Amino acid sequence: EASIAIQEGQRIAPDTVGSALGKAYLYSTPGAPGFNEAAARRELEAARDTAYLSGTLNIAARMHFLNGRIRECLDLLDTKGRRSNFETLFWIGACRWKLGDLAEARAMFKDARRRNPYLLAHANRVPGLAEFVASIQRELKGELDWQGDAAGMRLENAQHLLTVAEIEALVKRYHFARAVKEYELLLPALKSAVRKSEVEARLPEVRGMAGALKRLVSGINSGGLKLKTTVGRTELSIAKADPSAFQFTIPKGEGRFPWAALDADLFCDFAQQAGAVAEELAGLGCLAWDAGRPATAQKMFEAALKKDAKQKALVTAFVARRRGISAPEGGFVTWKGRYVTAEEKANLEKGLVLFEGQWVTSKDREQMAKGLVKIGDKWVPGQDAELQVRGYRKIDGKWMSAEDVAALRSNWETAWVEETGHYSIRTNEGEQFAKDLAALIEAAHAEFQEFYGVEPKLASKEKMTLFAFRSFEDYRKHCIEQKAEDHLAAAGFAKSDSLTVAGWNRTGNRQQFLQTMVHEAAHLYWYRIAPGAKAPSWFAEGMATYFEGFSWNGSKYAFNHVAESRLPFVREAMKAGRHMPLKDVIGGDALALINSDTQKALLFYAECWSLNFYLSVTENKAYRAAYAEYRKSVESGQPKTLFEFLPDAAKFEGDWIRFVTGL
Repeated sequence: EASIAIQEGQRIAPDTVGSALGKAYLYSTPGAPGFNEAAARRELEAARDTAYLSGTLNIAARMHFLNGRIRECLDLLDTKGRRSNFETLFWIGACRWKLGDLAEARAMFKDARRRNPYLLAHANRVPGLAEFVASIQRELKGELDWQGDAAGMRLENAQHLLTVAEIEALVKRYHFARAVKEYELLLPALKSAVRKSEVEARLPEVRGMAGALKRLVSGINSGGLKLKTTVGRTELSIAKADPSAFQFTIPKGEGRFPWAALDADLFCDFAQQAGAVAEELAGLGCLAWDAGRPATAQKMFEAALKKDAKQKALVTAFVARRRGISAPEGGFVTWKGRYVTAEEKANLEKGLVLFEGQWVTSKDREQMAKGLVKIGDKWVPGQDAELQVRGYRKIDGKWMSAEDVAALRSNWETAWVEETGHYSIRTNEGEQFAKDLAALIEAAHAEFQEFYGVEPKLASKEKMTLFAFRSFEDYRKHCIEQKAEDHLAAAGFAKSDSLTVAGWNRTGNRQQFLQTMVHEAAHLYWYRIAPGAKAPSWFAEGMATYFEGFSWNGSKYAFNHVAESRLPFVREAMKAGRHMPLKDVIGGDALALINSDTQKALLFYAECWSLNFYLSVTENKAYRAAYAEYRKSVESGQPKTLFEFLPDAAKFEGDWIRFVTGL
């Protein structure tokens, strides 16, 4: 049927983009008439630089998936596909499902279903996927029946990821009480019944953490709890504490550290010593799990269950959510420090292990991980091309499975490294992310040059360095080592006295992680070209967010400077009249807001972006000229405000608001 339809389309409108995409779809489908991947690639190439970019990317991704190249499919879409596109979300979800990343798969399929009611029909075409998607369909039923404010739901879809990421960043920094308050404020505003249930499930966990911290602070301040530890290279004794930090003494002085200076293992140990009750221990288990400390998580969970068996429901629900599976009847069981289903435990007790989606013996897993293939009773080397398709890589001359390579490179000491003309990149986020960041940062560098009009002065062969950390724990360690504890609250930072910037994947979204790294690189570029400048916070963040506006155009990263993750926050706030007035933006402090009011900080960053964007692209020549003069004054170190360059600030503010609400 597809073949006939494509032939008819070619007859009616020959040599069009639609015709090319139709043929690419057919040629890339195994078993279809004329199946020919080379021909499909030629058709996709013909359609690449067109307005049908999402269609081109999705068909290319589908070709990879259906022909067994799951990781290539994911690599193509994860940073380049549009997350507002149903098919992009579908194929990312399918890849995550196939690779066993079930929690991520569920998140993708939920967003896909919100955009297309026929998700299950698509899933039926992928063997084995329908059952998994059907469970998501059931979970979303209450939301799908909802007939309320459609515009409000669209806005929520655009804002929710960043909003929750900011709250969860509070949790990671042990600002539990603030996180509870933020979630309680968010809950009644949510349109989605599913998101409401997710927040309702999360609140008891974070409340448990907050209770544990409160008990710990009380124990320290009462003098009944004597604690010693080492932070970085400093051996210290904790003397006093409050909910945000602890005071300590050392042999030759004293000081103060935020609680986030402690890793989750140590924090949980201290809280347990303080006498944490069952609900608090369960919350601590959730904290340790999310920090990548499974042994400590199980220790806390088991201690909670020992004190109160009723905590089993919370533990089971949490583990199920994090694993992306339905909660098993009767809960999970333990196996050598892990929570598994009864079925998984039965396989493990037989000596089997899960490898690339199948249960195999430990010995077979060892051979398969080396790239060997079993033929009869013998293990022989696999074909290089086939191994590469399966994600294998040669490390030090030896083949390693994608799973083992990911484990190796996820450690910061053995992370991926890329070199470009102007930057050194180090990241444990993934190989493709490293390559994408390398391509992006060089494109961004050209944009920096055009915007600022000058190149940084560096010593011969000297480069700027980007550290892209996959987790908060890696970023936390870096901040402590660099004595940059003030930046623990941020998604990244650059310093005027360094050639290195750091960022972490705050949202779990690689596209936004790329935005973070470009944002911080823009700060670094500014520091190198204007070392004597003291840029106001709005100006610094406005310039940095300006470079978050980019996308993949089929062959390279291109910038339009529209920061799509920022725009919904400022546009809707201005439409509703709840935005920050211009004078408050001009006088605002980004870091202070991050540390005090995360939701206001999100709005502040969005307004900074919109203000710089408007002044940079407006057709009003007087405004552009005024901004050019203001920028020169900042670069030269003059302490003037933007208002001194705008003769009628009230009129300007009105024009700015009209511009933004019209975007």
